[in-house]
Amino acid sequence: MLKLYPTSENVQAPFYKIYDRKTTKTIIATEVENGHAPILIEDFIWFETIQTTEALLAETWANLENRSKQGLLKRAYTLDFEKHLPEGKVEIYIAVNPHC
Repeated sequence: MLKLYPTSENVQAPFYKIYDRKTTKTIIATEVENGHAPILIEDFIWFETIQTTEALLAETWANLENRSKQGLLKRAYTLDFEKHLPEGKVEIYIAVNPHC
């Protein structure tokens, strides 16, 4: 289960930064134990950025957008998210169109 925070709140890693492409909202969330098995979310591609800064993270997003424009990445433009880890790493998850 995820606990949601205002984007202005300073949250300690690990946390998620979730981008809702339909409403253009950004949500900050942390994981909270609830005793239930996690739900598997399919149709995402995972990218890892090691020891990053905000500038490098923005550059990574720009590169992902360019790959999408070139047809190399079939983005769904629904819900993308970053998982910020304590050691400064960020994992990026991109929603993609399902393979048919």
